[in-house]
Amino acid sequence: MAPLFDLILTHVPPPMHLDRTRPFSMLTVQIESDPYVGMLYVGRIHSGILRVGDVLWALDAEGQKVGEGKVKKIFARKGLERIEKDAAGVREIASVAGVKNAGVNVTLVQMEWCGEKGQKSLPSTPIAPPTISIYVQANDSPLAGTSGTKLTSQLIHERIYKESETNVARGAPSWRVARDAEEGGVELAVGAPKAVMIPYPDAEGRMLEPIGECTVLVREEGLIGYMAGEFENDVHGQGTINHIFKAYMPYRGAIDTGRNGALISMAAGETSGYALAPLQARGTMFVGPGEQVYPGMIIGESSKPLDLHLNPCVKKQLTNIHSVIAGQ
Repeated sequence: MAPLFDLILTHVPPPMHLDRTRPFSMLTVQIESDPYVGMLYVGRIHSGILRVGDVLWALDAEGQKVGEGKVKKIFARKGLERIEKDAAGVREIASVAGVKNAGVNVTLVQMEWCGEKGQKSLPSTPIAPPTISIYVQANDSPLAGTSGTKLTSQLIHERIYKESETNVARGAPSWRVARDAEEGGVELAVGAPKAVMIPYPDAEGRMLEPIGECTVLVREEGLIGYMAGEFENDVHGQGTINHIFKAYMPYRGAIDTGRNGALISMAAGETSGYALAPLQARGTMFVGPGEQVYPGMIIGESSKPLDLHLNPCVKKQLTNIHSVIAGQ
């Protein structure tokens, strides 16, 4: 451990003098939801002392007031346990309840200091703007009502809105929010993800599209047969992709992606392993044995450009005649 300790002594600055007379300020870095006290704003206290009953203002990155409230509860962490406190001081990590309309990267300050002392927002790293959107709606397929209990648009809206209060800056994994909602009993239909477009500043009707920066690391062995198809198949599971939002740039037109055909069910009922086994050679299946399907339902992706209509519900006809081939 000696090299680690030497590195800490060399690069980590010593503790600063704690001045508790300065006004309270804290930058929120996380949001939690509690069914009893409401929203909790978590952060490390930058200066001053926070007490229950203090009136706080919420300031955005430009120093503009976006919310306020009276502190109802203060919580701190002791291991995995959350303990309630009457006050918290500088350098402590605290969860504050009672402030309204705050969020991540918002500075919480005492109200009486804002006007007289000219309190400013604490520096923070801005959150990347949303670049991917998905369309969700109530499930209107013939299988509606079979996989969830919350089926109406109102219940879906409430669940998605509640998720957006704590899950911020989801970016490309925004579909995971819909997946979490499904696990909570919400049944919905999800559309294909789309890029978020914004108007061009010159107001001539042109649009800006998000441009990402991608770095690909692949083993040399994984480059063999690179022109074969999808990335994961191309590198045989030996490659990784990391991408990050870079900037909005002028829209460059639609991308000709092309698509493979779809495997479409032509029957209603329960799928069987007997019927799906020979269909594996036709493409990638989205369903397994024992799942309910309906006519027109997409059950897989074809390996060819044309759509194929299949019957995944064929049952094996059993007889009382023993077959040597069947026994093998």
